[in-house]
Amino acid sequence: MSNLNVSMPEAMKEFIEREVARGGYSTSSEFVRELVRDFQRRKAAENEGRLLEALSSGEVIADDPALEALHQQMRTRIDKRLLSASKTQALDGEEVLGELRKRSRARLKRKRAS
Repeated sequence: MSNLNVSMPEAMKEFIEREVARGGYSTSSEFVRELVRDFQRRKAAENEGRLLEALSSGEVIADDPALEALHQQMRTRIDKRLLSASKTQALDGEEVLGELRKRSRARLKRKRAS
């Protein structure tokens, strides 16, 4: 594990120390790591929403190349499945997106649990 030196106002430092003293965390580092993990979860949920919106609308995610690349990969997979399904049966777009949302939420829950 590596170290990171962070400057903050005294009031923030005291707040962290109080939280650690209350017993919720064993160290200040543990408290900060939990804050970062929480931020990562919120960011992942935000990105999931943006990705689903882009899949629904077809718009490009111009400000995040990694997210846009994932969008294009998913769009390609969806198009392949739709093409394959159209040969046998029609698929409802809302059902496909609903299934993608369900799988994405399940993946997020597994990540949070680990």
